[in-house]
Amino acid sequence: MQHNSFVVKEVPLERVEQDRNQPRRSLGKPGEERRLSDSIKRFGIQQLLSVSEMETDRYVLLDGHRRFVCARKLKLPTVPCRVYPALKLGEFEFLRFEIQNNRKSWSPLERAESINRIKKGYRFTSNREVADLIHLSESTISTSLQLRDLNIKYLELMRDYGLKGAFQEGFVRLDKKIVKVGEMEYDDIVRALFDKIRRNVIRNAKDFRRLGRVFMRATTHQKELLEFFRLPDMTVEQLMRKTDHSRLLYFAEELKDELVLKLKNGLMPSAKEKQFLSELRELFAKVVRVGAR
Repeated sequence: MQHNSFVVKEVPLERVEQDRNQPRRSLGKPGEERRLSDSIKRFGIQQLLSVSEMETDRYVLLDGHRRFVCARKLKLPTVPCRVYPALKLGEFEFLRFEIQNNRKSWSPLERAESINRIKKGYRFTSNREVADLIHLSESTISTSLQLRDLNIKYLELMRDYGLKGAFQEGFVRLDKKIVKVGEMEYDDIVRALFDKIRRNVIRNAKDFRRLGRVFMRATTHQKELLEFFRLPDMTVEQLMRKTDHSRLLYFAEELKDELVLKLKNGLMPSAKEKQFLSELRELFAKVVRVGAR
């Protein structure tokens, strides 16, 4: 693929999608976003967004996610874009690396995530192949991939919001369950989530687990999730009540997941656990009989 094969045109904003695998997670501080928004409102978008037309009239964002976020908030009908043809995963990641890293050096974590995706996208089997492609030393590639294996790809954004310890771990576990809710994109949800943590509305890892359960039924609970992320002081407990997640149901689901995990790993319950499960089975049978009357 030749990287100069692009066209410049106005693209309907509704046809542009964010890439949730964007390594550069930080959208900047709230004040920086406001200044960019004011500039766009006054002068328009001066620097083109870069997109790949993956399908007819379906564009995935390569570069310019802060401008995209501001354009959406300003309800712009179109955005000026440098449009590349459909790209394979490796080509997509390599081009994004070239665009973003040449404009402003990536943080070590951003670079690590991008290098990992380039290696996978091109199906390279050695670090030397990656090094030759992007003109970095093999030792730099090796170090970056080791850093990426720490599985903290959102450290930059977490740092912006002052997240530490258990909250970082809780978010990493929740991340794979997060889906678009109404008009709220992935990045909108993450920022609303981190705001709740900073405001002490989300207080512990248990809240992350409970929120993950609601996301697993996101199609059913679109309205409730949208309300939760729009209202900064709405708690996970309030969300659970609105989605009919009683404490009994929550603990029952926890027990179910634990048992499924044990069986998946070939582990059997201990003698005490078997005794407890036997008593629980009898109790459940009584509840079912009473409920059937």
